[in-house]
This record gives sequence, structure tokens and C-alpha cells, in this order.
Amino acid sequence: MKDFVETFDVYGYGRLLKNQPITSVDDIRNMMVLCQEHHTGVDHENGGSGTGIHELTFPVWLIQKLAKRGVDAVPQSGETLQQATETVREGEQQ
Repeated sequence: MKDFVETFDVYGYGRLLKNQPITSVDDIRNMMVLCQEHHTGVDHENGGSGTGIHELTFPVWLIQKLAKRGVDAVPQSGETLQQATETVREGEQQ
């Protein structure tokens, strides 16, 4: 985990605190401040899944930062996870 938080260094604390051990899950290097949409997500109506970090696996959630423009792996408003998966498949063929 320490290697990851120093590589995925959202605020720069991983670099600054590199020589100090992480002794708690509440370490600043293991924290991210998120907006509501990225925290709990959207589209919970009709039993649909949310799109926030608590509703998706971390790799699927993180792809929002890494995805090609116009190829969103995370479901957008009104879109299901299956529809988003198809969008990614179509983007891979471009």
C-alpha cells in the first residue's frame, strides 16, 4: 500500500513523507477528498448501481482519470454499467 500511495500521490504527501512509515489507515497519504458524485455516485433509482468509489471497484473508479476522452468506463447519468462497458469496447476498436 505504501508504494501505491507514494506513486498515486494525489496531494504530494507521498513524496514529502516517503521515509516515514504508514502507521494508520487514516494516514494523509491514504486519503482523498471527493465530490459527492465521485464519492457515492449517481443513478441509484430503480435499483441501479451508483458510480462513486463506494459502488465500484477501485480500478473501474480510477479509470475515470485515465480513460480516453469520450470513452467513460464509469456509468454516466442515465447509463447502466453494462452500457458503459459497451462504450469502452467500442472505444477500444477506434
